[in-house]
Amino acid sequence: RPYLESRLQEMMMDRTMSERNPVQALTTREFEVFTMLAIGKTVQEISALLHLSSKTVGAHHTSIMKKLELKNSAQLARLALIWGLVRL
Repeated sequence: RPYLESRLQEMMMDRTMSERNPVQALTTREFEVFTMLAIGKTVQEISALLHLSSKTVGAHHTSIMKKLELKNSAQLARLALIWGLVRL
């Protein structure tokens, strides 16, 4: 029983943290792409760096924008700054 209560608290904490930081909704690969986009890398540059096709990187970009409810790259960069993922 204590395990269940502990696990429930842990799950609630995880949910609260992800609500505070929407970036946690991203997969590891999406997070990599997100940070590279935030510092101004192009899809082609990211593709070369991560050894992925441009189409795959584009799909990650689309998924990131949808998950984080962003409309443009400026919003993406702003979010990265707010969450301390990049510096000016």
